[in-house]
Amino acid sequence: MLKHGASKDCPVYQYALNNGILRLELELKRRLLGELNMRRLEDITDEKLEAIFEKQTEFARKFTTDDFADALEHIPTKSRIYAESWHKGIDLKNTCSRATLFRHAKVLREYGIDILADRNIEHLTPQIRFVDLIPLPVPNWYHDTPDELIKKAA
Repeated sequence: MLKHGASKDCPVYQYALNNGILRLELELKRRLLGELNMRRLEDITDEKLEAIFEKQTEFARKFTTDDFADALEHIPTKSRIYAESWHKGIDLKNTCSRATLFRHAKVLREYGIDILADRNIEHLTPQIRFVDLIPLPVPNWYHDTPDELIKKAA
């Protein structure tokens, strides 16, 4: 949020920081929407969106960093080295061809590993064993206008 212009005093930023909120964004392109029979606005329902969200964010619930070594046993041998390198923070975009990278990325996505995403190992905290993803209640300031939020922050 700070990289996108929010200040540290912003109530939204403070709320996210204090509650340990992880923000996940999904982009649904035309082809995927067509495959999911969601071509028209009236075809889109909360149930369908929730199902897509659950499937697309499953990687965040698959295993903890402590379980990574155990998970490697289930990954095909040819893709295992790419998963290990990504886990160590190595930028795979500079170490192999684009075709190889995408081939292994496809395989590893099935195991909850996205080697195309940057891995910032500097911020990992090994003390955390489990992360429970739970919905939070809507904060009382959620429906305020940006001007109202700025006044509250001042």
